Amino acid sequence: TQSTWGVSASAKTMSFSAPPSQEQLVKHGCFILCLDVPEKLQFGLDYTMWRVGPNFQGVKMIPPGVHFVYYALGLNDEMAARTGFFVYLKEQDVLVRRWDPAMEDFKALSPDEEERYADGVRQFDFDRSMGPYPMDKWQQWIELSKFISEQVLSKLEPVNKRIQSQARKHEYDEQQKTNQKSLEADAGQPMESFSASMVGFTIFYTDIPTRHVPASASASRITQLNMDKSAILQGLLADEHNNDYKLVLGELQFAYITFLLGQSLESFEQWKKLVLLLCSCEEALKTIPQLFIDFIPVIYSQLQQAPDDFFIDELSGTNFLRHALQSFFELLDDISLDARLRSRSEKLKQFVSQRFIGGLVELDEDAPMIVET
Repeated sequence: TQSTWGVSASAKTMSFSAPPSQEQLVKHGCFILCLDVPEKLQFGLDYTMWRVGPNFQGVKMIPPGVHFVYYALGLNDEMAARTGFFVYLKEQDVLVRRWDPAMEDFKALSPDEEERYADGVRQFDFDRSMGPYPMDKWQQWIELSKFISEQVLSKLEPVNKRIQSQARKHEYDEQQKTNQKSLEADAGQPMESFSASMVGFTIFYTDIPTRHVPASASASRITQLNMDKSAILQGLLADEHNNDYKLVLGELQFAYITFLLGQSLESFEQWKKLVLLLCSCEEALKTIPQLFIDFIPVIYSQLQQAPDDFFIDELSGTNFLRHALQSFFELLDDISLDARLRSRSEKLKQFVSQRFIGGLVELDEDAPMIVET
């Protein structure tokens, strides 16, 4: 199956050139075995979430590549506090996790115990209690994640590998406060407190400066640099990503997935910063066009999965996305740019106008510009 953009979306993450057949997945697929799962758990893998039954023990026939596992207690609350983590699975890998009711989280087993369970999975001992991977959502997932490499994960993941929603972090902090009060009562003196951000939950996102102005820059150059963020992008590529633009796109996808599925506000803020940066780089459109040729399908797939009212949702701020894309399209309205870039720009513009309420409106010349501080 070809993606919307005429390239094999699967090539980045697996050996199959098209969605794998059931026979291929039986032979080459991966497994996530979940032990002692409580019935009230909501369990998600990539773009599907289930309310588990009493016999649920995980997912089988998973295509190799990167996947996002997430879960929350509570059957009927879609906004229940979530925790999630990424896994990068190779052919026939078996990931084994056991639910810890005290921690309300999955934990790893000892290597020996995990290997014993993995052998049982490969011998189909758990086959009847494991559900098949939902292949009808596979193409969507590939489009959302194809730039998330093992290198991207190793750079961004928190120390404890867990991505926590804002609600889950709040729950953790409240529990820590309760525990601290109990310890202080026992000790008879104040104790040091630890918030969720201090115990390994922080994502190591790239710090994106808002300005990059050399001290010797002239007034006209300063004005240009304040409008064109290409120098900031070039600096990030050189300093943080070894001049590999795919790592930037991988971070953009990591942030979007952990915001959309992991409900992380920290990730939404990073996604917003990256979108604003990439939509404001006039010079870079000519110097590194391939970055933007690949960026357009990435933002296209993200907007495709977004809710209908995303442009006007309160969380999106003052329509920053509408303004960012309008600015991007104006920069792309240049006949000297790469023809593929202009073609993809038109496809994205048509999609945005059709998909979202209100589409894109021409910005008034006197309208206030959004400045990221």
